[in-house]
Amino acid sequence: MIERGDGGRDPAVFLSVGVFHTVDARVTCIKRQDRNSSFEGITHLGNQGNWLWTRADVITSIENGSNTFHTLVDGNRGDIGVVDGPNGKYVRTYADGKWNDNLLSLPEC
Repeated sequence: MIERGDGGRDPAVFLSVGVFHTVDARVTCIKRQDRNSSFEGITHLGNQGNWLWTRADVITSIENGSNTFHTLVDGNRGDIGVVDGPNGKYVRTYADGKWNDNLLSLPEC
């Protein structure tokens, strides 16, 4: 794993100089905006004890195809995708043919 400047680890696997292998990273925890915020926004996604990325970094990684992300809860996989909402881009899980808010049920990182 590659250490990031913010202390998290990069889920991408470095193969050789300048070449990365796409990783399907499992998200097990999130960080949320301040509880006084008017909506429940996710600020970071991570894998407990392994890596922690900002939401913006995850969105960029998904959009440029460098990584995919998913959740696995009770044996059910939810692929994480980018949604372009009225207040900008955000991440949601897509499972059973529909977008849902499963990320909000994950524990805090």
